[in-house]
Amino acid sequence: MVIGKYKTKKGYKFYVSVYLDGKRIFRRGFNSKDEAMKKGLELKENNIDYNKIPTFNELLDSFLENYKKKVKITTYYYNSVTIKNYMKNVIPNIRVDKLKFNHFNNWWNYVKKKNISNSFKNVILKLLITIFEYCEIFYNYKNNEVKKLIPIKDYSIKKDIKSEEKIEKYISYENFKKLISVIDNEYWKLFFLVLYFSGMRRNEILALQVTEIPMKEIYVYQQISVMPKKIYNKNLLSPKSRNSNGKILLPNFVMELLNKHIEINNLKVNDFIFFNKEKTKNVSKTTVLKFLVKYAKKAGLKNADKYHFHMFRHGEATLLDSIGIDDNVVSKVLRHSSSEITKKVYIHETENEFKEVQNVLNSFEKDFK
Repeated sequence: MVIGKYKTKKGYKFYVSVYLDGKRIFRRGFNSKDEAMKKGLELKENNIDYNKIPTFNELLDSFLENYKKKVKITTYYYNSVTIKNYMKNVIPNIRVDKLKFNHFNNWWNYVKKKNISNSFKNVILKLLITIFEYCEIFYNYKNNEVKKLIPIKDYSIKKDIKSEEKIEKYISYENFKKLISVIDNEYWKLFFLVLYFSGMRRNEILALQVTEIPMKEIYVYQQISVMPKKIYNKNLLSPKSRNSNGKILLPNFVMELLNKHIEINNLKVNDFIFFNKEKTKNVSKTTVLKFLVKYAKKAGLKNADKYHFHMFRHGEATLLDSIGIDDNVVSKVLRHSSSEITKKVYIHETENEFKEVQNVLNSFEKDFK
């Protein structure tokens, strides 16, 4: 419901706008805001078909069915699991117009007792509010009781950033060189060279497959599924977004090492480039992190146990920015939807632009001989 005012020759009047059966209805000429609101509530009340109001479980099923069409399969999966674990069979399965504040308050107290982070508890609350906003749009019934619940505030004492050692969000080029220098295994040396210079996301590099022999170029067109097989039996998914598809730039010496790796391991087209011990599937993220932390500690890098995949993506973005590559070009290299993402989050497609970056990447070969 929207209430506003407009100017007439005799002064200000108020109008009300309500959404009914997929249409926006306007009424105007009211002398006060309260009068306009009363009319809006009356219109909504008269339009409610109580026979069509769903039970809570019916609302959840309807929401998920609609939600699945609009989001990635991974997003759908995680939210459907959240609904199953924290809402279904906890909130009474009665008609949603019969749900009162005490029902929601009891549910919220139940969630707050769970051994999960406060931020995740607030995410669960926000999801429930979204479900009831869906109810208002698709069933023309608004239940305001859920919005009376108060999110959890974090009253813990904030750490003094100046007195605490700051943990970097990216791996600097100097630290990357130190990391590579201590790796005594060609497989892992290649993995981290590709991860750093490609700027690939975790699930993209894990899904990397041989497309031709020898490999002349690398394209991202898939990523590893992070969902359990009992829920989703496909191992590979489409990339994060349409912009995530694209060509990957690597220094020539890394491409040479990559093809040598393919040849030595007798890999065929469609084989995973970075495989597990048995060469039956892709290497796991757990295995990668174990070796990353191991080599980071060996190199004497600070906060080595905090190292993770995405630090390499941030590292390439920061490196390219530091040597003067334009933000828009860096955005294309990282396959972002806009350069604003690159500037705000990562920096602390013409052929000429890509050639410029390719030449820059090739110049780093001397540091790894």
